[in-house]
Amino acid sequence: MVLFGEPMPRGPRELAASWVYGGRSLLVLGADLSRPPLSRIPGEMFQEGGVTVVLGGSGSGLERIRGVSVEGQLGRLLPALLESLSL
Repeated sequence: MVLFGEPMPRGPRELAASWVYGGRSLLVLGADLSRPPLSRIPGEMFQEGGVTVVLGGSGSGLERIRGVSVEGQLGRLLPALLESLSL
Protein backbone atom coordinates (compact mmCIF):
# COMPACT_ATOMS: atom_id res chain seq x y z
CA MET A 1 0.00 0.00 0.00
CA VAL A 2 1.21 3.47 -0.88
CA LEU A 3 -0.55 6.47 0.61
CA PHE A 4 -1.40 9.57 -1.43
CA GLY A 5 1.68 11.67 -2.05
CA GLU A 6 4.12 8.97 -0.91
CA PRO A 7 6.81 7.79 -3.28
CA MET A 8 6.72 4.05 -3.93
CA PRO A 9 9.88 2.41 -2.60
CA ARG A 10 12.03 0.72 -5.27
CA GLY A 11 12.04 -2.77 -3.72
CA PRO A 12 8.25 -3.13 -3.42
CA ARG A 13 7.80 -1.49 -6.86
CA GLU A 14 10.05 -4.08 -8.49
CA LEU A 15 8.32 -6.95 -6.66
CA ALA A 16 4.89 -5.65 -7.67
CA ALA A 17 6.08 -5.28 -11.26
CA SER A 18 7.21 -8.92 -11.36
CA TRP A 19 3.72 -10.01 -10.21
CA VAL A 20 1.89 -7.66 -12.58
CA TYR A 21 3.85 -8.40 -15.71
CA GLY A 22 3.62 -12.14 -15.19
CA GLY A 23 -0.18 -11.99 -15.49
CA ARG A 24 -2.77 -11.26 -18.15
CA SER A 25 -4.99 -8.95 -16.13
CA LEU A 26 -4.69 -6.48 -13.29
CA LEU A 27 -7.45 -5.50 -10.87
CA VAL A 28 -6.69 -2.20 -9.14
CA LEU A 29 -8.78 -1.43 -6.05
CA GLY A 30 -9.19 2.20 -5.00
CA ALA A 31 -5.91 3.52 -6.37
CA ASP A 32 -5.12 6.63 -8.37
CA LEU A 33 -3.20 5.66 -11.49
CA SER A 34 -2.83 9.21 -12.75
CA ARG A 35 0.69 9.81 -11.35
CA PRO A 36 4.02 8.06 -11.88
CA PRO A 37 5.19 5.46 -11.14
CA LEU A 38 1.74 3.82 -10.96
CA SER A 39 0.54 5.61 -14.12
CA ARG A 40 2.98 3.53 -16.18
CA ILE A 41 1.67 0.14 -15.08
CA PRO A 42 -1.52 -0.03 -17.24
CA GLY A 43 0.41 0.93 -20.39
CA GLU A 44 3.09 -1.63 -19.68
CA MET A 45 0.41 -4.24 -18.97
CA PHE A 46 -1.19 -3.41 -22.33
CA GLN A 47 2.14 -3.78 -24.16
CA GLU A 48 2.42 -7.27 -22.68
CA GLY A 49 -1.09 -8.15 -23.94
CA GLY A 50 -2.92 -7.67 -20.63
CA VAL A 51 -5.88 -5.63 -19.48
CA THR A 52 -6.29 -3.35 -16.45
CA VAL A 53 -9.53 -2.87 -14.50
CA VAL A 54 -9.74 -0.08 -11.91
CA LEU A 55 -12.52 -0.10 -9.29
CA GLY A 56 -13.12 2.96 -7.14
CA GLY A 57 -10.00 4.80 -8.20
CA SER A 58 -8.72 6.96 -11.00
CA GLY A 59 -7.90 5.13 -14.19
CA SER A 60 -7.98 8.03 -16.62
CA GLY A 61 -6.79 7.11 -20.09
CA LEU A 62 -7.46 3.39 -19.76
CA GLU A 63 -9.88 3.42 -22.69
CA ARG A 64 -6.90 3.88 -25.01
CA ILE A 65 -5.09 0.81 -23.72
CA ARG A 66 -7.70 -1.91 -23.30
CA GLY A 67 -8.66 -1.01 -19.78
CA VAL A 68 -11.76 -0.23 -17.77
CA SER A 69 -12.29 2.21 -14.93
CA VAL A 70 -15.41 2.10 -12.74
CA GLU A 71 -15.85 5.12 -10.51
CA GLY A 72 -17.67 4.96 -7.20
CA GLN A 73 -17.22 3.86 -3.63
CA LEU A 74 -15.07 0.76 -3.41
CA GLY A 75 -17.17 -0.46 -0.47
CA ARG A 76 -20.13 -0.77 -2.86
CA LEU A 77 -18.34 -1.72 -6.06
CA LEU A 78 -16.38 -4.70 -4.74
CA PRO A 79 -19.36 -6.53 -3.16
CA ALA A 80 -21.35 -5.96 -6.37
CA LEU A 81 -18.50 -7.42 -8.43
CA LEU A 82 -18.18 -10.45 -6.18
CA GLU A 83 -21.93 -11.01 -6.25
CA SER A 84 -22.01 -10.84 -10.04
CA LEU A 85 -19.23 -13.44 -10.16
CA SER A 86 -21.13 -15.67 -7.69
CA LEU A 87 -18.21 -15.77 -5.24
